Amino acid sequence: MLGLFTSHVPLMKSNPSRPQKILSAMHTVVSHDLPNQMVAVISLLQLVALEERQNLSAEGQELLDRLLDASGRANGLVTYLKEMARLDRYRPGYEEVSLAVLGKEFEAEFGAQLADHGIRISREISERVVMADRKLLWNSLRDVAFEIAEATTHCESQIKLSDSESSKSVELRLELLNGEGRPITFSLTKDWHSVLRLELSELRMSVWGGELRQTTQNAFSFIIPDRHA
Repeated sequence: MLGLFTSHVPLMKSNPSRPQKILSAMHTVVSHDLPNQMVAVISLLQLVALEERQNLSAEGQELLDRLLDASGRANGLVTYLKEMARLDRYRPGYEEVSLAVLGKEFEAEFGAQLADHGIRISREISERVVMADRKLLWNSLRDVAFEIAEATTHCESQIKLSDSESSKSVELRLELLNGEGRPITFSLTKDWHSVLRLELSELRMSVWGGELRQTTQNAFSFIIPDRHA
């Protein structure tokens, strides 16, 4: 493989536009061709499961289930890669975002799902309004919250949303606490799904000038720059 790459180095040097063409082709594959192929594969497997499962042996059914699971995980990977490729060319759309409203909508949207993990949402958010790309902030907030939920083993806990302000930024904070409001530490899983989900959340924030940090062993902070400072 290394020999194949190095054999093309002189060609790339003589044609500076070649690397950009390769990147453009890869972008097309990740954004369009690969997702379309995955949809076709998953649809075919689902059709086989629907129409032929009863004709398969127990071993064949187990193999089909493994293929369905593997294709679903692969599709998740393709989905992340597709969004990463899209963000590479994304133009941020800034708008006024009320953190209080954001918190209420977040609880309404995901409260029931997080309750399935034994986690309730609590809010201690001001009426502060920030300038942000709301869609990317929302998606990052969602993914980090579920990463925290999947990492905790405590049956009764809460994810607390709060905010604070410095001279140049606003910090929106997600903390994992027990029922009495004390910190619960968590260890994030290291599988590719979790790693990519957090990498993507960081990328979503950085695209519009924000930042995602794991500030303590029980909290993540979403740093929103003050665009009027």
